[in-house]
Amino acid sequence: KLQQDSYKAFEPKNLDLIMDTLAISGKLNIVQIGANDGKTGDPIYKKNLKYGNKLLLIEPQRKFRAQLLKNYSDFKGELYIEHVAIGDSTEKLKFHILKEEYWEEYKKKVGKLPDHAFSLIKSQVEKIMSSRLGIDISKIDEYMTTLDIDILPLKNLLEKYNFGDIDVLQIDAEGYDFQIINSLGDIKPKIINFESFLLTPEEWISFKSFCEEKGYGFIQGVMDTLAIYGSNIK
Repeated sequence: KLQQDSYKAFEPKNLDLIMDTLAISGKLNIVQIGANDGKTGDPIYKKNLKYGNKLLLIEPQRKFRAQLLKNYSDFKGELYIEHVAIGDSTEKLKFHILKEEYWEEYKKKVGKLPDHAFSLIKSQVEKIMSSRLGIDISKIDEYMTTLDIDILPLKNLLEKYNFGDIDVLQIDAEGYDFQIINSLGDIKPKIINFESFLLTPEEWISFKSFCEEKGYGFIQGVMDTLAIYGSNIK
């Protein structure tokens, strides 16, 4: 098996290959939801700099703004940054995160600050924090707090910045990814890359139904899934 598949170590990543292909006909319009600092663990950062025409970075935590601007200081296209959550504006959503008084303890045990580890899904953050801090899950609630974030439909931001077609939609929303995809309505990016390993079985079934209805094929990876508009691949 290793001999048969060893060549895969030298293959380009599907996401890189498709972005390279899309860019043959011109610069790309890219929307990134969950941009964080713009670079750390980011699967499209280098391609954004290379191929971006219009780039909309959406990151709920305003504390990342300075780092986003620094990491994109060499970007030559149109750059927009919004500190909101994407969803139905009638929803009341809260982000769950470790209280700052425990951040140093977290850093000592994990080696980095927990400012990337937050989610709209409380149970997922609690599970991560409980495991990494070595705290019984029944007691983790006292270590947690919430952030109030403005919520906007993606359509509103696309209209605000006069986006036409979206070539690439990148989503990393700590378990809230499918809810964002399901809220797209008539928005059909050419490709959607999102963190899929946290999807529940029910959400995965719903995602496949979304693909059938909207005309997407998809390639499921270990961590992420890449949906491709107009493709039949499953």
